[in-house]
Amino acid sequence: MKKITDKTNARDIWVITGDFGEICGTATTADDAHSAETNGVVAKTVTETDDLGVCTYTTSVTNTSDKNITLNCLQLKFQFDGGEYEVYSQYNGWQNESMGAWQPLVTSVSAICKSVRNTSSAAPFMVLWSNQTNRGTAFHLLAQSAWELTASRIYAGGELTAIEVYAGILKDNFTKTLAPGESFALPTVITYDVLNKVDLDCYKIHNYCHTHFPRREMPVLYNTWMYQFDKINYESAMAQIPRAKELGVEYYVVDAGWFGDGSLWWGTRGDWKENMTGGFYGRTAEFADEVHKAGMKFGFWLEPESAGESAEILKTHPDYFIEYKGNYFLDFANPEAREHIFNITCQLIDRFHADFMKFDFNSDLSYDKYQSAFTAYFEGYNEYLAKVKARYPDLYLCNCASGGQRMSVRDGKDFDSFWFTDDQSPYEGLRIVKDTIRRMPANWMERWATIRSLDNFGPVYDSDELTEKILATNDATWNSIAAVFPDFISGFMLGGPISFSCDLNSFTDNLMKTFKQEIADFKAERDFWKTAVCRILCDTESVLVLQYTDIAMTKSRILVYTHKIRQDNVTLFPMVDENASYKLSSGTVMTGKEINQHGIDVALPGNHRTVKCYFDKI
Repeated sequence: MKKITDKTNARDIWVITGDFGEICGTATTADDAHSAETNGVVAKTVTETDDLGVCTYTTSVTNTSDKNITLNCLQLKFQFDGGEYEVYSQYNGWQNESMGAWQPLVTSVSAICKSVRNTSSAAPFMVLWSNQTNRGTAFHLLAQSAWELTASRIYAGGELTAIEVYAGILKDNFTKTLAPGESFALPTVITYDVLNKVDLDCYKIHNYCHTHFPRREMPVLYNTWMYQFDKINYESAMAQIPRAKELGVEYYVVDAGWFGDGSLWWGTRGDWKENMTGGFYGRTAEFADEVHKAGMKFGFWLEPESAGESAEILKTHPDYFIEYKGNYFLDFANPEAREHIFNITCQLIDRFHADFMKFDFNSDLSYDKYQSAFTAYFEGYNEYLAKVKARYPDLYLCNCASGGQRMSVRDGKDFDSFWFTDDQSPYEGLRIVKDTIRRMPANWMERWATIRSLDNFGPVYDSDELTEKILATNDATWNSIAAVFPDFISGFMLGGPISFSCDLNSFTDNLMKTFKQEIADFKAERDFWKTAVCRILCDTESVLVLQYTDIAMTKSRILVYTHKIRQDNVTLFPMVDENASYKLSSGTVMTGKEINQHGIDVALPGNHRTVKCYFDKI
């Protein structure tokens, strides 16, 4: 890649156009910053590079003229030599989160989001891979707008071609007016070299996120959604409290269903009045007090960006909302609408003495009436979030990614963790985690156990005795179920906040004992898990191997997940310091050089199991 800091032609750095023309001419360099001026408009990009080679490009446009100017294209450009290339990108949609694949770069490959949900249809992430050099470049776009990432093969004269990558705000339906002296920031772009085509050197973006957006905590969670969905009631929810406390749960969260009128809640979203004829029958604050008495913190679900068609607020203040395809969206660019939802949010937090909020957003808005590519929307939304966090600095904010459609590195700046899918199958959940790890840290994703015990099950082929089974939902609704081994579900839950959404009273004593020990072990090493980076050592139809380490590689926690295996052991070659010695959990001591030469043999117990291989530097 020809780095931006090596360039002198403004057209090789930016695609910034408007009624003033385009940013062109010679770019000047000073202190890792490039800048250029055209007709009273100044573009400036500041580049920072960390110890792992992660480059951050921060770009702004300033109107230095004495009149208003209008922008209509704001993108950063990266250039590569011609050759054979592939592009990796990920699709995002309901029940199809982080679906990634490689495709050859013949003409152009684009990842585009036209929605206010900034990872709808695609993740703002792309890897360009050279088949000649077996090296690649990863691109992350920290967008809160409609956006695009495009890699294109372009004609370069004669028989020559070149490759260009464009990253920035989507040009469709975008204009931005700047008054004299006003500045506007483009989405931050992050790039780094990729040497490993399996995991895309994802540990680099993990370390970047840990450094810039550190986690305050990694709690153990309970949520009512997959237990009774919106059919919650006071008595059944209360019955979960003793078991949650026994397990070591730290936050108890009541999901959708606490508000509305009787069984109707979807249509009344936006009013956010407690349900007096259903749900908890107005006893949510009382329930929250019981949660606090049990030593846990209380949380609740809210969808501040939407309203249902029956909401009273649509009649009293239709100007607060944007109607699109039968759905209603709070107009965060409207200061009065923004103040309205802020006041409601604060009233609910205060009434319930809440410590946790799960934000959701289940509708798609893909046309911006302000023609700002949703930048005006997000300016208001960010102001709202900032005010909430300023008033309640200890409030834990969970982002329900609504089918992975708002789950990016940029979102990790605002939220403590992600409910990354409603498909709570541990098998599909592991697939989503594995693919999402390629673009964001593992510890941002909550790992949910949505299971129940089935005791006295039989017959089993190799036993005449009745056995205990664990059933897990195999979808988002419990319409499909699957059996799961305890070690697989507990292994799946490691790496992010350990979470439960099910009937805890269905657990047998053996299962409770297993989870209590897993949670105790997790809490003992929570500081490690909060800052661990992850590498994918193996990703085949038989075996998935994840290696978690601290950045100095003093601790290593390897999780081997088996699928349909045809072998009784696997040899691992983890990342180690060749000059150090390591003690394995088995007690064996090996040097880093020995591990690099011979690997570590791990026995595989069977299909759909998890094996742990832990070792520390000595």
